[in-house]
Amino acid sequence: AGLQPKEMNSDQGKEFLKIEALAKRAKARRGETRQKVFGTLASKSESSR
Repeated sequence: AGLQPKEMNSDQGKEFLKIEALAKRAKARRGETRQKVFGTLASKSESSR
């Protein structure tokens, strides 16, 4: 778990968590496609060694 803002119960804290959750979800979605690309690149470089 990352650092939690001190004003967790405030609206600002809730808003921060909402934004962070959305960002994580978006990153995960992008990460999936990136992992596929990196996966193929990694296997290519591994086999060429």
